[in-house]
Amino acid sequence: MIRYEDATDSPDERVDYPEIVEELRQLGFVQVGRVTGVPIDGGHETVASQYDESDAAKYMAHCDVPMPVLASKDGTTFADVSWFWDSPSVRLRTRFSDGALAETNRLWKNRPGLPPVLAELRRDMDLRKEMALASAPDKGRSIEVVDSSDTSLQWDSHRQHIARYGAERNATPVAHHTLDDAMAIMYEAFGHDIATQSRTVSMWRPLLYAYLVVGLGLVLALAFLAGQPAIAVALAVLLGVASPAVVRMVLGRVQSTPQRFRPPLS
Repeated sequence: MIRYEDATDSPDERVDYPEIVEELRQLGFVQVGRVTGVPIDGGHETVASQYDESDAAKYMAHCDVPMPVLASKDGTTFADVSWFWDSPSVRLRTRFSDGALAETNRLWKNRPGLPPVLAELRRDMDLRKEMALASAPDKGRSIEVVDSSDTSLQWDSHRQHIARYGAERNATPVAHHTLDDAMAIMYEAFGHDIATQSRTVSMWRPLLYAYLVVGLGLVLALAFLAGQPAIAVALAVLLGVASPAVVRMVLGRVQSTPQRFRPPLS
């Protein structure tokens, strides 16, 4: 879990991708503050320890950089800009009168760093699908992904998204102007991300057990073919006892995937 903190008055003047922040200002957005996210369980050092040395260094260099949060001129859209594994995370969010949320996010340019235990499982990750994983328009959250580095195009796409999704729900955008409003939306979206991740983990559980069963079958077959039935039985017992622990370990790592596996403060 993450705790969001108001970093507006922080003496830390670092900004990731200041040119994009300026582009948003040119489009009429006004900065309402800055936010940092602090992992509740163990802090950033614990998160970094899950990565290899190179990715850990990248994570620690950016994890505490305050994230600018801006509001559109009419207050109906919040924008935030931050680092995501050497590419910008640019997200536009609008809440509707019925509580629904529309998000239009810039496609990541790089795959995220992953803890080694997950790297093989996620080697074929589709970035667009990953970013829209939590999209559930019929349940009040619509996420669209724009493959463009043009900030004005992303803003146009978001306004079209607002119009389309609002019409589908017969709802209107609600104006918000404060950092507290933006952080409330962040908490809600993050909670939904965690719920989506938990459902994904539940889907993976039988698949992991299936892999272990197949692996056990191959080991047994090879042992018997080699004329070593005693070894086969010993391996069967060992794998049978260890399998639940292995599954729990892998799924536990999936559930505790660091915040910057997705865009920070998601």
